[in-house]
Amino acid sequence: MKKINKLSIFVLLGLNIYFLIKYIINFNATRVVICLFLSILIFLPAIFKNKLNSKLEFMYYIYLFLLLVLGCLARFYSIFKYYDLFTHFIFGIASSVIGLYILKKFDMNNKNKLIFNVIFMIFTTLSIATFWEIFEFAASIITEDDIQHVIDTGINDTMKDIISSLFCSIIFSIIYCFKHNEIEQLIE
Repeated sequence: MKKINKLSIFVLLGLNIYFLIKYIINFNATRVVICLFLSILIFLPAIFKNKLNSKLEFMYYIYLFLLLVLGCLARFYSIFKYYDLFTHFIFGIASSVIGLYILKKFDMNNKNKLIFNVIFMIFTTLSIATFWEIFEFAASIITEDDIQHVIDTGINDTMKDIISSLFCSIIFSIIYCFKHNEIEQLIE
């Protein structure tokens, strides 16, 4: 799995450099900033070395690829109508796993109290989704470039995104209730 993660880093860096050069040549400051932001995010797991297992790290790289490389840099948000909802749906899984990871790190993961774990996962998803929507809105205002059409669609986009993440988190939580042992192996 570590070799796959190294390959993921290599692919993300290669694509990032390609888009960085493309957007520097095209004088697109917003996309250049996204490339710089992606450069930082690619190496973020190195900061938390020995704190993330290789499976979680791989999930992180896949999400960066879907969100920033395809969504923002390759402009999938503009090309495909439902790409934003798709990434938020996938985020429902990722944020639920983050919730479980937090429970484990603080020794609060109680396999006998599945309801608590489920509620914590769902609230983690809602919290992160809300902060992400604030970030999307602020980025659109600051850069004056509505990459994900936050300003165009207003509250409608925000609510769809949060509901999509919540819906997937609920589905994941239901699966977790029946397969919690297998799912918790992801975070060990």
